[in-house]
Amino acid sequence: MSMRLFRVGVAAACALLPLSVRGESAGALLLSDDFAQRPPGLISNAFAYHHPSDPQARKDTIWEVTAGSFFADRGSGFSGVPDSVQPNALSTNGSGSAMLRVRSQRANFNNVSVSFDLQTVAFFDHTGIAPNGHDGVGAVLREKSTSEFYVALANSRDDNAAIVKLMPGKGPNGIRATELATAHFPTRRNAVQHVQVSVQTLRDGSVLLVLMVDGERVARARDDGRIGGPPIFGDGRIGFYGDNAEFYVRRFALHDLPTH
Repeated sequence: MSMRLFRVGVAAACALLPLSVRGESAGALLLSDDFAQRPPGLISNAFAYHHPSDPQARKDTIWEVTAGSFFADRGSGFSGVPDSVQPNALSTNGSGSAMLRVRSQRANFNNVSVSFDLQTVAFFDHTGIAPNGHDGVGAVLREKSTSEFYVALANSRDDNAAIVKLMPGKGPNGIRATELATAHFPTRRNAVQHVQVSVQTLRDGSVLLVLMVDGERVARARDDGRIGGPPIFGDGRIGFYGDNAEFYVRRFALHDLPTH
């Protein structure tokens, strides 16, 4: 996926202040990866996505990487040091993770809560992709295609969190981004933070998205389709993304949520 998630025009819908709330009660466990049981090395990369039949392609049963490289390291999922190289089969020539896009192999996740521990190590300025204030790390929800999904930005270079809807439309690479919620949230570099993001379709036909970090609500958005196109309904993929960021993820879990 050759795009910067926030390098497109955005329409701001609302801004929410951090509030202390209890998270939605999670249901059945749908998917998990604590990464601790994985041997160190490459999990998968963009080479495997673009060359799936190549015998050297490193494919994974849980994750698919559409841009960059995703590694197992120190009991964690690891972005690698970001650069703009097109990685080879084993990413020995570089990571390409200046734009890292990791998504689930499964595409049947609807109302869910995604949780993981996140350690954002650093943001990089000289990767071959120009730095941007929205560079950061976050979660992907209800991905229908590489041009239609929600993202929740948890840590960013400019110390803002955000919930964004991406849809086909006028913009770079034919994609339009609409900012549904934003809030000032300082990034704590090298600190381990517990991130939880939920997406639910409500009975009134809108979609509720909530981003929490360490038990505190950072951003909340209700997408009723008034801006940026209709809400994104139904099943899709989940995942992670990073722009010009080095980071680790641990204790990933995906739980079912009820429809409200």
